[in-house]
Amino acid sequence: MSKDNHASLSRVEWEGFTSKLEIEKIKESELIPKGSEAIEIWRDDNYKLKSRILGGYEGFMYEPGGNDKHIAGTIVPSIEIEGSDYHGLISYKLSHCYIGSISNNVTRLDSNPKTSFIADLVVYRIEKKTLHDSEPDILVEWYLNGPVGSFIFPRSTSRELKEDFIRKRFDNEEKLYPGTHTEEHTRDFAFIELENRSFIIQSIPKYYGPSWSNCIGIEYRNEWGGIPDEEEREAISEVVSFILGKHLLNVGYTKFAGLGYPVEEVAENPWGSNVVSLCQDTALFPVDIDNYSTWGYIEKVLAQLIPQYLLLRNELNLRQALWNYWISLDLAIGVNLPILSAGVETIAKSWFKSSKSKTKGVYISKNNYDELLADDFISM
Repeated sequence: MSKDNHASLSRVEWEGFTSKLEIEKIKESELIPKGSEAIEIWRDDNYKLKSRILGGYEGFMYEPGGNDKHIAGTIVPSIEIEGSDYHGLISYKLSHCYIGSISNNVTRLDSNPKTSFIADLVVYRIEKKTLHDSEPDILVEWYLNGPVGSFIFPRSTSRELKEDFIRKRFDNEEKLYPGTHTEEHTRDFAFIELENRSFIIQSIPKYYGPSWSNCIGIEYRNEWGGIPDEEEREAISEVVSFILGKHLLNVGYTKFAGLGYPVEEVAENPWGSNVVSLCQDTALFPVDIDNYSTWGYIEKVLAQLIPQYLLLRNELNLRQALWNYWISLDLAIGVNLPILSAGVETIAKSWFKSSKSKTKGVYISKNNYDELLADDFISM
């Protein structure tokens, strides 16, 4: 497929914030500079969200936080910004924002000064919604830092693109463009079937997303048992990351209605300070799933593991244990041992406090405790 075709189909194959976006109408607020006219949004070379506010008016002034005076050393609260496209058909919501440096420019035209400004905007999360009557029936979570492997995914995707240009005048039909037909087949997804729902783990084609990352999508559909809530999706991504041997870095999700029509798109910053370097690390599979003899084993492993993980995730604090595991991989051997140990201790302590243990968090009875320390209590 050509580069142009990739761009036109990216809305269904990858997250929708790969090109620069512009919010043309901004909801007025005392927390943003007066005279703000537009907001530009894009991703930088590390796939972090970048943004800036453009505006202009005579006598530009801006007081951070409105009229509040912040004491030096205190944390400045984040702000939310809302806006839309020019016609009001697409709404935007920017969360966890901070106004950065502001530069001013004065231009004189026919002796009439015109003041414009550019304000750097730090943003963590962006929501984009399209006016559409249909309820979403598909949700795809997008991730950086997927693994490399020839035998991870057992199922194939066929992609076919046809183009024809036909012009009709009166009763004549002219096929002026001979048409193109491109087709490709890739083995790039696994279908995980659970008792109450199913979902797809897919490898995103290399011509989407940043060139330095293997990207992953996790797709849920109403017809496969429904779209889980945010907490369950996060939990599923945790155990999928572990089995894939790479810490999947979420960059947002897309909700689709009808035939691949995006009605809601969310973009987030990927976790980590050096995302590019992290994506170059080799996958550490806890179970051999990238071997010809175990081809397709990923579906069986996850179908058995995910229900148990969801059942015990909160009780055993498995989320925190996995965070310790991923953080330890970024540290040198030896230095990372306390982090790994803390992860194991987290599970152990949670186990003794859980309903699964006989002690229920009580390591020794009060009577035995008093007997063992009786002499010490008397001598005090």
